[in-house]
Amino acid sequence: MTDEQQEMVVRHSKYFAQWTNRHCGYKKIFDTAVNGISNLRFNKTIMNIPHLIFICFGDYGNVYGTYCELPITTLDINSPDFEKNKSCHNFIFTLNSNGRIQDPQKFELINGKRGSIQLHEMDDPCLFDFGYGASRVYVHKPTSKKGYCKNLSRSYEKIKDNELIGCMFPQPFHTERVIVLQML
Repeated sequence: MTDEQQEMVVRHSKYFAQWTNRHCGYKKIFDTAVNGISNLRFNKTIMNIPHLIFICFGDYGNVYGTYCELPITTLDINSPDFEKNKSCHNFIFTLNSNGRIQDPQKFELINGKRGSIQLHEMDDPCLFDFGYGASRVYVHKPTSKKGYCKNLSRSYEKIKDNELIGCMFPQPFHTERVIVLQML
């Protein structure tokens, strides 16, 4: 991590603890700047681990992400296990929105919805996506500038579609780095 990005993670760790109700610290388990951008390595490292915070450093200073309460146990969206991985306690957040939102903010799912994180196969330019149904953010590898965000206001409370990342589909965005923490 650059010093600035490392400092941002440390400075905002109090929000992660508060938002997840997990107050015993965190462990960094993946960083695309250190561990590379292989889907296989990413998937092997984070699968079967609960309480994950995915922090995405995007273009224009945007820093956003998601929390996954339950372990991700499958890549197959048609598997019964994929349904078991969904949780109403998953949420999205922004740490820096380039002025659209003043402070770090958590956005919870609308009552009755269960969010998911989908990991992508080996040669896919998309590393993972998160959200509920068609309300999703597709996070592409740092080598791709084709990530996109769709319909967040349909599934998350108190957010407009373009607030998290600053754009919405079909306009793409670029993610420069992804850091995954496990909340302890």
